[in-house]
Amino acid sequence: ELDLSVNKSFFFKENRLSLRADLFNFINRTNFGVPVRLLEAPGFGRATGTVTPARRVQFSLKHEF
Repeated sequence: ELDLSVNKSFFFKENRLSLRADLFNFINRTNFGVPVRLLEAPGFGRATGTVTPARRVQFSLKHEF
C-alpha cells in the first residue's frame, strides 16, 4: 500500500484555514487473499477475496484563530 497526504494552508490576518486530503492505498493496488484450497470447490486455486480495501479518500478542514 502507498498512502498520500496533501495539505494547503491559507492565511487571513490572524486566522489560518487548512485543507487536507488523505488518500489511502493511493495506487489502488489489489492484494489478493489466500486461494481456495478445497479440491471439490469450483474456484479451486483461485484467490476470490482481497486482503486490503480499495482506494479511500478522507478530506479535512481546520480553522485556527
